[in-house]
Amino acid sequence: MPELQKLTPVKKSFQTWANEIRIGDRLQHAKSWQDLHAAATAYGCEVKSKGAGYIIIPVGEKGGIQLSKIGLKNLPAKFGAFQNAEPGQQVQPETAYKPAPTQAKAASHYDQWSVAKDIFKPIKTAQINEQRELHKRIRKDLQAQHKADLEKIRAGTKGQARFVAVSVTKMEHAIALAALADQLAHHRQALHKQLAEQGPGNTFRDYLVKEATNGDEQALALAQKYGAQDATKVARQHEADHLQIVAAVTGYENKSAQRTRLNFTHRVERNGTVIFDLGRGRVLTDSAISRQVQLNNMAANSPEAISTALQFASARFGRMLTLYGTPRIPAFGG
Repeated sequence: MPELQKLTPVKKSFQTWANEIRIGDRLQHAKSWQDLHAAATAYGCEVKSKGAGYIIIPVGEKGGIQLSKIGLKNLPAKFGAFQNAEPGQQVQPETAYKPAPTQAKAASHYDQWSVAKDIFKPIKTAQINEQRELHKRIRKDLQAQHKADLEKIRAGTKGQARFVAVSVTKMEHAIALAALADQLAHHRQALHKQLAEQGPGNTFRDYLVKEATNGDEQALALAQKYGAQDATKVARQHEADHLQIVAAVTGYENKSAQRTRLNFTHRVERNGTVIFDLGRGRVLTDSAISRQVQLNNMAANSPEAISTALQFASARFGRMLTLYGTPRIPAFGG
């Protein structure tokens, strides 16, 4: 594998940079179009009209962000008709967008994912092509057999007998083609599933989930962080419904999860959530979305599972915990 420091890390987008420095807050004090142009110039950007709205964009670049998306709305009502920047306004920006790497932790994993994709791509292509050629030969053999059957019928029968035999043979061939199509589709699906399991993931988040499943704590932390960033009320409710949550333990400190010594299995969801199977139907979930340790019905009614959840939550979040439960389960405050 090539050395990681020689690779190109994931690039920070202009929108990410603009959100980080809260550029909308920095421009909202402008009193006129020229004030707005001057403020944008201070960050190496320019304001332009686009369609029925206005965008801010790094000088000389393409794309940009709508001003309405960063809190600058109804500008014509405030400043009048749009005005281009006046000549001579260009100054040395105090800070400017540069497509620099995002957080260092993500960069190294992103580099590894990029390398793994480059390595796996020819392997994936070769296996797909090999299967495609095999399927082509199978279809060709079936067609050749059908042709031979027809020739045999035409050579050995006449009249109505020939007609019936040809008709039946063609029907059998049509059925065989349909069955073969289903069989080959199943083979393709199986191969793609196998390649998905063997490969580094189609997206960076897929890669993080794979690495987290293999025990990479840093990848797990990144996957959980991205999952939390994408969290919405609807997503939290969906996760709760999906996992049939009836009890939850929350904490106020974000500490690295510590492995228990229990006999358990686990899997990692796409959003970074880790689901632990404690056996006998008891499931404990370390949610990346709601930042909670959650129990399903069976676990919530198991003293051993509750004790395990408390120990895990204490290691996960610290000693100060808030506990919730159903009417049948005591609720404790910490």
